[in-house]
Amino acid sequence: MVVINSSGQELHNVHFRGYMWGDSPMIYTGDPYMSLPQRVPERTYTFMGSNAEWSPGAVVHFTPRDFAGPGSLLRPVRSVKIVGTCDEGSFREEWQITSSGQLELVRP
Repeated sequence: MVVINSSGQELHNVHFRGYMWGDSPMIYTGDPYMSLPQRVPERTYTFMGSNAEWSPGAVVHFTPRDFAGPGSLLRPVRSVKIVGTCDEGSFREEWQITSSGQLELVRP
């Protein structure tokens, strides 16, 4: 997976993660105050990355958390979220995959 710095500014000391969720729901029963189990999307993949400097328009390659080299997406993905921090502040973006297979930015 690759990510492009679209902020328009140079970022410093960047640390970020990418999360991908699939269609399969996961049953969550960890909250002692909930009487019924919660169905939440299953986190399918987690990617990590960091850079000392990240120029506008520059591409950074994510490293899959569970692999030493580039990974392959073998299970369907429904949404993607990128979260991170840098000297200039924190950032977060989320995309949904449309029925035609295109990424669409989720507006906050």
